[in-house]
Amino acid sequence: MMFVAWNGTGEAADVRPSRTVLVVDDDRETLDVLCQVLRRDGSRCIPAADGAEAVQAFAAAEIAAAMIDFDLPDVTGVQLIQEFKRARPNIPLLLMTGNPSQRVIFEACEAGASSYLRKPLDLQRVRLVLGRTLEGGGSTTMTMTNMEMKGTS
Repeated sequence: MMFVAWNGTGEAADVRPSRTVLVVDDDRETLDVLCQVLRRDGSRCIPAADGAEAVQAFAAAEIAAAMIDFDLPDVTGVQLIQEFKRARPNIPLLLMTGNPSQRVIFEACEAGASSYLRKPLDLQRVRLVLGRTLEGGGSTTMTMTNMEMKGTS
């Protein structure tokens, strides 16, 4: 079955439920840009500006993956990752952060994040990491290497 949505360029895009991505960020510009990129790449984007909206969207839709900002007005991204992992242990969850300290990354890893993305976001890296995740080539849990930890101190 094919699901069709307009991708904003006047062309139809194949949007499968398995490519629905929840994007959680309190910065409207970041939400808009990420949703534009996701739609252009054939995914459905569900934006949420805070934890409450994210929890509601997560419960209401068939989400394939989520991109979650660490700093939200009502919860931390790590708290959302913990809640989403309890509900659906196999869902890939990516943490976005402008503060990739060892503590933040370790907390995200422990909570079950699949990966993390540094802000400001590199859209090519977002596409690469999310593409791997949605195609099944990415792990659903993150492991930290010594090299990654050295680069975040």
